Amino acid sequence: MGVVIAAIASSFPLGASAGMVVATSSRGGVRPRRLLRDHRALASWSGVCLALAASGVSAVAAAQVRYQRPALLITCGVVALLVGFVAWLLLVEEADDDYPPQTPGEPEWWPAFERELEEWTRTTRVPSGSAQ
Repeated sequence: MGVVIAAIASSFPLGASAGMVVATSSRGGVRPRRLLRDHRALASWSGVCLALAASGVSAVAAAQVRYQRPALLITCGVVALLVGFVAWLLLVEEADDDYPPQTPGEPEWWPAFERELEEWTRTTRVPSGSAQ
């Protein structure tokens, strides 16, 4: 029973590290998050090393089981795929390189508006109720 738990438990880091490796190498409409982009090589190598270690533990644990080994392997694979997909979703962001940067600039009409506002505030105004 402990071997089955070890096999399934090692599928979690296998999926997470595989998701990290795939997220690090994402291209197209999505890109890796800033932390992964800044440390791309470290994330790739550590993800590959962790995936190899976790897959080794899963393989050794599955080899120890004699009863329903294919079901255990399928379960470990499904767990790894689901965890990997969730890790990938959390580690990528939409690539918005096509859009202009969102820096607020001064609109063309702003200087004229400021001049007119200053002129208006300098004029003497008479309250509407006192002019009879």
